Amino acid sequence: MAISRMGPSTVMCVLWVLSGLLGVILSKGLFGVWFWLEWGFAGAICLVSGVSLEENEGAMKYFIFQSLGSMLIFFSFVMISCGGLLSIWSGGVSGFVGILIKLGMFPFHFWVPSVMGLISWKSCFLIGWMQKVGPLYVLSNFGISSSMYGFLEVSAFLTSVVGALGGMGILPYRVLIGYSSLVHSGWLVVVCLCSSVFLYVYLFVYGIVFFFAVSVLSEKKLFSFLDHCNMYDNSKQGAWENEMSKIGVLIHLSSLSGMPPFLGGTLKMLSVYVLWQKFPFSCLILVMCSIISFYFYLSLIMNCLVSIGTSSSGNFISKEGRSFWSGMSSGDLLILVVQMWGGMGLVYLLGFLT
Repeated sequence: MAISRMGPSTVMCVLWVLSGLLGVILSKGLFGVWFWLEWGFAGAICLVSGVSLEENEGAMKYFIFQSLGSMLIFFSFVMISCGGLLSIWSGGVSGFVGILIKLGMFPFHFWVPSVMGLISWKSCFLIGWMQKVGPLYVLSNFGISSSMYGFLEVSAFLTSVVGALGGMGILPYRVLIGYSSLVHSGWLVVVCLCSSVFLYVYLFVYGIVFFFAVSVLSEKKLFSFLDHCNMYDNSKQGAWENEMSKIGVLIHLSSLSGMPPFLGGTLKMLSVYVLWQKFPFSCLILVMCSIISFYFYLSLIMNCLVSIGTSSSGNFISKEGRSFWSGMSSGDLLILVVQMWGGMGLVYLLGFLT
């Protein structure tokens, strides 16, 4: 299930971004990390920019905020390299603020839904997941001073609170995904403070769940609440041709919202298990924010269910006696199995790693 058919230029830009992530992971020095962060950022700008005025506006906003974060991180590395207690302290604060801006954390969160509401679905996946990996790796592996731990924890759960409350009543789905991304950012940063191993597990699983959800929304051409009217028009060819597509949307959105027993729900349950001992208060706030954010997806999920119930063809067995499940492609079937049963494999994987 692809977000869209990728041309040669898109493939080149994706490889450009991935090479930046690989460079960050392999770098040993501060300036090497900064260079590869910017290398990946340049490729991301090429992907975010589009043919429409809205996409270019979103790319410009993204460029401004990411450039500000990059300048602060560069200044931080220069100050740390100079040595001296004051230089190291000021460099640490500057780098801390720069990372918060790049990740879209509170109080610099406002650009995330604003940008994601203007760009394409593939760019939403890029900003909502791929561009978080590099800064989170820096936080996890290059150390955070003890004085910054408290500030980072507060920023993390406030980001989730803003994401949970800000998404209520939002109709455009890309903006909604932006607020949902803020909730997940809070989880990711607190997990980063607790366990580097589980951070990589969370990033990997969240990337899979997020890709599936964004991909199906893009494929079905769902951009706002009003687009659901297509599902009641059986004469239209396209997004809502059969009930299987509706079931797929239902499962992917339920998983992204963190509903057990889907893969995303299992990820949240394991996160609570990992975080509770060290960060009980933040863990409680994050769980409450996830419950509130489930309301975001409830309207979509209910529309899927109502559509299946009211559709003239909404039977699991057709008149010819064939189940519409038999019409699924092997790829769609594999994806649904991963969403519904992947959580059990995730539990075993985490037990093996720990």
